[in-house]
Amino acid sequence: MAKLGSEMKDDNQASPSSSTSAEHGFDATLWRKFWKAPSLPRVKEVAWRVCVGAVPTRLCLRRRGMDLDPSCPVCGHEEESIDHLFIHCPVARGCWFVSLGVRTDAGTSTFMDFMAAVLRNKDGWCIAEVQRMIYCLWEGRNKVLFELREPGCATVLSRFAAMESPSQLGTNGNQVDWSVVKWSRPAAGMIKINVDASLGGDLLAGFGMVARDEDGEILAAASHYPTVATSATMAEAFCLRWAMELSSQLGFRRVQFETDCLQLFHAWKKGVGRSPLFSLLQDCKTFVQLFDCVEFTFTRRQGNTCADFMARNASTLSNIVWVEEAPRVYVAFYRQIFWLLCRL
Repeated sequence: MAKLGSEMKDDNQASPSSSTSAEHGFDATLWRKFWKAPSLPRVKEVAWRVCVGAVPTRLCLRRRGMDLDPSCPVCGHEEESIDHLFIHCPVARGCWFVSLGVRTDAGTSTFMDFMAAVLRNKDGWCIAEVQRMIYCLWEGRNKVLFELREPGCATVLSRFAAMESPSQLGTNGNQVDWSVVKWSRPAAGMIKINVDASLGGDLLAGFGMVARDEDGEILAAASHYPTVATSATMAEAFCLRWAMELSSQLGFRRVQFETDCLQLFHAWKKGVGRSPLFSLLQDCKTFVQLFDCVEFTFTRRQGNTCADFMARNASTLSNIVWVEEAPRVYVAFYRQIFWLLCRL
């Protein structure tokens, strides 16, 4: 429900704290990175309109002659400019830090400075996450203004976690039919451990894992609930740490952990800056030494169906480990789906 204006650009840029994209070196290369990011089209459009100053902030509308209070509807502390709403507002600062580990109160003077740094230094998946947070901040502001919702980080973070993530999209940001994807066998002598997390609107996450050998036979299944997580990626990282520790306790030595979270997979392979996610991944990598052989792979959700089932039902399955079997509630699902998707 991101309400947008079509001719707000000049008035937003008239703000003393605002500036144009050209002044920050936004050349064609940076804009190509912006548009190639694997975000939903509506998310990209909102983020682009914010970048070019084409959103109807209250300060903008006041300058266009409307008789209204220009104060930020979210915090009420300052006039609602683009820079304030997306960078300096206490709610925005909290959301950026909790979700992505970004400190917008540390040397970031304007929104365009922030976006220029993101486009120059981050890859497409990180840019997509930034675009998604911009969308959620604007949507959250509109809910406060038009639906009289309570302002705060919780609403924005809940929406950010619930929105479709780039890992569910193709490289061009379009939805892809992955119905042909299925579970694949690990190498001989390896145990594949599929892991997944399910994050609810209350920011409580459930975890699921299923361990299988090269023949597809279940060696163990487990669920865990609840853990507080501020984003879907953080929930997946918590889940991986839990699964690695549990796998070590079960005596698995040659393991292949598989996730359907592409952000987590990229963060594991390429690393991330100092952030809550960085700390979690460091914890995970300390567990590597507990195994003789460790691999970390990515699959689409259709190849992770069993772990997804365990995660989504973690609140009812309780914190139980089933060794060399599956939980009884899982049997019907196993018979109907597992043999279709998980056998070669």
